[in-house]
Amino acid sequence: MTKTLSQEIIKQHIIHRHENLLLDSITIPDPKHFSGNLSLSIQKKDPLNRNIFLKEHSHKSIVLQTPILMEILALASIVVSGKLKKDEMVIFAAISNFQAVSHYLANTLLSGKVNRVNAKNNFLKYKGELYQAENIIASGEMTAFFTQTSHTNTPEKTSFNVPTKEIGTIKKHNRHKVAEMIIIDTLYDTNEDIISSYTYPDHHPLIRGHFPGNPLMMGVMQWMSLEDTLCAYLEDKKLTGINTWQCDAAMFNQHGHKIADIKSVTLKSWINDPSTPNQTEIQATKRINFRTMVKPNDTLYTVISNLKKT
Repeated sequence: MTKTLSQEIIKQHIIHRHENLLLDSITIPDPKHFSGNLSLSIQKKDPLNRNIFLKEHSHKSIVLQTPILMEILALASIVVSGKLKKDEMVIFAAISNFQAVSHYLANTLLSGKVNRVNAKNNFLKYKGELYQAENIIASGEMTAFFTQTSHTNTPEKTSFNVPTKEIGTIKKHNRHKVAEMIIIDTLYDTNEDIISSYTYPDHHPLIRGHFPGNPLMMGVMQWMSLEDTLCAYLEDKKLTGINTWQCDAAMFNQHGHKIADIKSVTLKSWINDPSTPNQTEIQATKRINFRTMVKPNDTLYTVISNLKKT
């Protein structure tokens, strides 16, 4: 039996609210098959303030930041899994095989589909695709972990040493996106890897919806720190032009605990290009494993390794 969930009903299925509600409707053909078709339109002046996820790209076009495409698929996957219980929340443990084909333009209709690949214990794996008109925008797979809102995890201690030699703090205003979505505060001078830091503020606007009563930094925001770290590095090294890069990355907190591993990332950069504000953009990622939660006032260290221009 096909049923369509409006945004008000979706709010009852997931605990995300405010800017984090990146769904307008979902049609579920058969609840037993755990699949669904989504729709979304983010306005430049969005009534839910979801325009926080937009950015300026070439020729002043306003588009969605590419990692957010995966967040949309993730939320749709949660909804088709069924209504969350009162004390239940979902943490995404992994993202894999992400591919961004083109941009989603603000003020237009985005559609998509998700379906379950498999389920084991409390871990559910989904895959999905997003479209604008008949054209595919992005695709990817995600693994969700269903747990209690009181969930904690055992941090993975590593040998990461907090860097001390700063190149400088990052100017966040008059950039291609709002200051709150620039996930870097400081770039560091190192001999090998590219390292940045970002302290997740306790007043960040996305805290309200992720999660109420148990604030955590969104996994896609951690992923986005790669874009901002590479952009700052390329600006510092004056590596101008339009280029494509590949790298790996790892993330740690101020205690040396590993936050995430990211494998085989492809990014495109526009530095001092006359038609595009300085930025880098994730276009593909083979795998992200999220290992430790980031809470308000934690500091996230992003370490980019094996960087090469392709």
